[in-house]
Amino acid sequence: MFDGNTDNSVGSRPSPWSTTRQKYLNSVLIMGPVADMRALFARAEAIAEELGDAPEPDDNGSKWSEKVYHNSDQFVFNMIFGQQKYQREVIRVRHLLWLQNPILKLQQFFGKDPSDTDWVLEGNSKMNILNPPWTHVEAEHLDGLDYWSDITFQTANSERNGGWMNYNQSLESQVQHFDRWDCKPHLHPLPADVISSQPPFFNQGNDNRALPINASWDDVPLYTQYCNGVVPVMLHHNGDKASRDSRWHQMWYYPYAKTLFRAQEPRQVESLVTGKVGKEALKPGSAFNDRGGIVEFENACQGWDFH
Repeated sequence: MFDGNTDNSVGSRPSPWSTTRQKYLNSVLIMGPVADMRALFARAEAIAEELGDAPEPDDNGSKWSEKVYHNSDQFVFNMIFGQQKYQREVIRVRHLLWLQNPILKLQQFFGKDPSDTDWVLEGNSKMNILNPPWTHVEAEHLDGLDYWSDITFQTANSERNGGWMNYNQSLESQVQHFDRWDCKPHLHPLPADVISSQPPFFNQGNDNRALPINASWDDVPLYTQYCNGVVPVMLHHNGDKASRDSRWHQMWYYPYAKTLFRAQEPRQVESLVTGKVGKEALKPGSAFNDRGGIVEFENACQGWDFH
């Protein structure tokens, strides 16, 4: 993405992490099947209760981690994700094939313990991968990260890696270039599923005269990550938070927001999933199921005490 500067903090601009690929767990969005989410949140709750108000266990003495992350959602879910990664690495090392790493397999053949290491990573000694310093827990939660920013793009240290683009024009000419630390643009037309989906202003009530109902997704400005050409569903301004105000007017629906809102007010909702179930009044927090029906919030989350 950044040639030889990729994942290299030396000399990067405008910050040491500007050329680091997005590969870290962050507080933006979490989604998945209900059963998996229940198990994940139950594990998170157990960790939060276990931590309580005790000092940050992984702080290096600077108190930075304790002040910023202690008992936060980022801290708790990073612990879960880290333990899952450790468990997967244990399985990988124990069942390594000769074709995958012949040198390590040869060392194992002559009695070397693959977990016996004095490696140091960013100033921290690497733990014994086959004997981690915690009580065994069920660590596999099928957690995965949105590496390609298909769902959400976080702007911290990445503000210059994206911008609004109109896909009915030349894309390369719309890229903002700053200096040699820019990522190389990898742009391409909108995906077929976006092009074939309902257009931006489709069926917005009866007040359609004030809306460009014939506009397609090619005709509205869409935020695009230059580095891989992805148009994320959401944009997370966790870097320069002032961008939430200064860039709000660039959203494609901004000029029509009031009209769109008024068009939706008196409207009953029709399922757009599969099948046609008719129009029903939709309560707050409700969702569509995989059969095109409506599941109310209380039924989707029954058995949980939210108070």
